[in-house]
Amino acid sequence: MLATHAPAAALMLALQATALDCPGLPPALMASLRAGQQVAALELSSDEMPRWEAGRVSGTASWVAPVMTDGVALLAARRVGPAGEAVEACLVSLADAGLQMRVEQADGVPGLPCATLMLSAVEALPLGAPEPVMAGARLRIAAVGLGVGARAVAEALSAVRAKGGHDAEAQTVQGLLADAATELEAARLLTRSTAAMVPVSLMHASAAKLAATAAAIGAVERATQVVGVDSFRAGHVLARLARDVRALELFAGRTEALRAAVGADLLPPGTVIDLQVR
Repeated sequence: MLATHAPAAALMLALQATALDCPGLPPALMASLRAGQQVAALELSSDEMPRWEAGRVSGTASWVAPVMTDGVALLAARRVGPAGEAVEACLVSLADAGLQMRVEQADGVPGLPCATLMLSAVEALPLGAPEPVMAGARLRIAAVGLGVGARAVAEALSAVRAKGGHDAEAQTVQGLLADAATELEAARLLTRSTAAMVPVSLMHASAAKLAATAAAIGAVERATQVVGVDSFRAGHVLARLARDVRALELFAGRTEALRAAVGADLLPPGTVIDLQVR
């Protein structure tokens, strides 16, 4: 419901709720976050990833959000151990002296505070594998996408009812809205079934985010067709939603990463596919 009116606030809530649900979060810190005494930010899907060494992380973490001047951030770091290199989720304090912050101006989802963190031997608390955290983030962002899509359809319906439709246009408009509603409902069912899982599967959460963001993008595009040239007016809701929906593709995994997560479950690494015609 929140995402239909304020996507930035919904995305901020989704990222902070994901941080709160992190399996390895210390109880005292969790209580502090739930009490609103700190701000939790999330970054687990950047191409740039800091390195972990001797309990400290160094490097760059891009597009951390929602970020403030205090609180904590959940990051992913590359850790080298006896078994080789692995990615681990870790927690850092935004007030650490070795951390510098560069505020980023995001074109999509205005109002969501984002930043790039430059870390130099910042003390980090290990939280284990990042997959459970990422699954929660992808599921929640899927829900945000559904809200954005629902708002786009509602705006299109409102515009049609306000101006009335010509008979020649009615079938085209019905088809556009029917396609949008069908895709959103399919994505909603997938998101709900994934949310009922304990624990949430990364593959299913990735599929839900794929479906929800695609449905939201489709709904905005079709609503723009229905509303017409008015949708390009500065400040129009659909113009804003078109920007907002772009950010949903990037947070907690780009489309390519989501497809890889789903594909790896269907065809695990090392699977040999024989395409010879017999």
